Amino acid sequence: MNKKTAASDKTRKKLKEAFLELYASGGMSSITVGAITKKAGYNRSTFYNYYDDIPSMLDEIENTLIDDMKPKITKAFSNGIPMDLNAVFPMMFSVFEQYSYTLYILLVRNSNIDFRKRLKRMLQEPLTEVFRNQISEEQTEYVLTFVISAGLGMIEYWYETDKKSSPEDFMTICHSLIANGVFGQLGG
Repeated sequence: MNKKTAASDKTRKKLKEAFLELYASGGMSSITVGAITKKAGYNRSTFYNYYDDIPSMLDEIENTLIDDMKPKITKAFSNGIPMDLNAVFPMMFSVFEQYSYTLYILLVRNSNIDFRKRLKRMLQEPLTEVFRNQISEEQTEYVLTFVISAGLGMIEYWYETDKKSSPEDFMTICHSLIANGVFGQLGG
């Protein structure tokens, strides 16, 4: 990587970090180009060298996150899901933890519904392959909807509560809920 590319990457990164801080504190409606560039230490023209507008910046952040996560999730499930669910959550959780700050902001702080839907679709692709020969297509759709929605909901709650459980305890709870169901947790 040459010096110009490295400087460009650094500038882009600082602009994104400034945006995410502002997005976390007030949502999209309170963000201006001036606020982003002031926080990042640049002028407005620098912003426009990289982005057309603020929504295009958010799109890039979301696209980059999805594009980075997808091959890791696909790889995590490339050999299928073992019937022992102890392997499922650690695989997914390790990928989610790599992006925890950005995921927290997009999923929890601002409840970005469009991003949540895109994330679900991204997770659905590799998991569909895992279940393809094990259960019917209709059952697969229900199982995936349940597992992905429950998993994302648990991750969101964990972030909302400032990770009050250790990662290990969090994974144990998730695994137990998936393996035993809610009624199994209640002893019923």
